[in-house]
Amino acid sequence: MLPMGSIFIGIDIGTTFLKGAVIDLERITVGAPVRVAFPPFITGLPASHREVDPNTIIGAVRELILRLHASTPDCDGIVMCAQMHGLVLADRNGNALSNAITWQDERTLDADADSHQSTYSLMMAQIGEQ
Repeated sequence: MLPMGSIFIGIDIGTTFLKGAVIDLERITVGAPVRVAFPPFITGLPASHREVDPNTIIGAVRELILRLHASTPDCDGIVMCAQMHGLVLADRNGNALSNAITWQDERTLDADADSHQSTYSLMMAQIGEQ
């Protein structure tokens, strides 16, 4: 449970914009939202691949936090949410080993060169309708 009287920076990571606002739990208010564009997808990949350099996402989040923190230097913390999933393969130290693969990626629908079936259809055949 969050302590009453606390002020937080709230951040939502979306794939169009990263949005943030100051949340004041004492006054039960949410400040004016601030938006930063989500970084562009990496070009030159197959059409079904939707990847982003994870460092550009970190940079955009950092920019948003700095902009909000400038008006609220006494904030007590940061809360984050993300409606859509994504994946970054990382080593045990948290260093990125892959690009960020977003929820919009559709490579599982691509047909395999050997079986001519998609990973999705092969999984569905194993799992079944139920």
